[in-house]
Amino acid sequence: MCPGALALGFGAGIGFLSKGLLAPAVIGTTALLLPLFFAQWRTRRYALQLLVALIAVAPALIVWPWALYMRSEELFAEWLNNNLGRFLGYYRPGAVSHKGGWSFALVWVLFPLWIYASAAIAIERRPGWHRAGMQIGFTMAFVAASVLAISASMRDLYVLPLIPALALAAVSALRRPENGLESILGGACVVLATVAALFMWLVWGLLVFEGHIPQGLALRSYLPATFHMPVSVPSLVAAVALTAAFAVLVLVRRRVIAPSLSLWIGLVALVWGLANTLWLPWLDAAKGRIRTRDDLVLPRSAAALAQLSPRGLLRAPVAGPAASAPPGAGFPGLAPGVARRSSVGHVGELRALRAPRASAFRG
Repeated sequence: MCPGALALGFGAGIGFLSKGLLAPAVIGTTALLLPLFFAQWRTRRYALQLLVALIAVAPALIVWPWALYMRSEELFAEWLNNNLGRFLGYYRPGAVSHKGGWSFALVWVLFPLWIYASAAIAIERRPGWHRAGMQIGFTMAFVAASVLAISASMRDLYVLPLIPALALAAVSALRRPENGLESILGGACVVLATVAALFMWLVWGLLVFEGHIPQGLALRSYLPATFHMPVSVPSLVAAVALTAAFAVLVLVRRRVIAPSLSLWIGLVALVWGLANTLWLPWLDAAKGRIRTRDDLVLPRSAAALAQLSPRGLLRAPVAGPAASAPPGAGFPGLAPGVARRSSVGHVGELRALRAPRASAFRG
């Protein structure tokens, strides 16, 4: 039995069921390119392990799509469009790739990981390419980046799968003492975390006790200037714990491996954690999801539902009294253009009404 091969196959299957064709495509292409790039993978044992991994992933790649197709051809076509259509460009519901956009995303989403990966190449040099970690990490990162470069659909979050690959390749850079550049990064993390935490706590206190934020604050352009912040004890306790944990990390940073990288991770966790504890009601109010949900009224009649395409867009003309209704009718409080866009957000509910049996596969 090959536990590593089984883990590879099950991992590719989980990635397929979670995201679609991207995960098994990147993992499979990486596995096939390793023998092409590096001689140590050209063995009969590795070929056997790939065969075991293929058998392990086969149920996910075959059974689930077949079951979906048998249950609903319409949903299967939608799933296929979201996987192949968005990559090839003939199906573009959003997130169109722009020239140079993916390369900029690589720089900021992967910061500071690409610094450590580059340091690993500089430190290890030629002997490093004989290490399995660097071989797998850089090959998978190359494959994933190539997919992003040629894809017709692009979002910054598509870069996230490169993080595990580059982390595997950059491990060797963490085995040495930190240099001056990394010490600067660590100091900057401490300063940024201190300023960010003080600012977020101060804004929270202003909203709790005064119900508004001062004039001239840039946040007023994105978040409500007047908001009475409710106090949630669990959220408050979590925010205090996050702040205290980062303070402890600063004190013991010289006892941990890669202190600057640890401080960067702590900074990201602290900012996101405080935003999702102290500021969460404020952010929800800015999004206005509850208000939009309450105001949005979907058409109830069978005639109105019959005019909805599989993707929930109102396209076909409506006969009868509904044909004379003004744009946005049935969507009180929303502008005509918003009404049409809002219907897209309820694709799942509309499909559930049109095809109850197929809705079981929406999740």
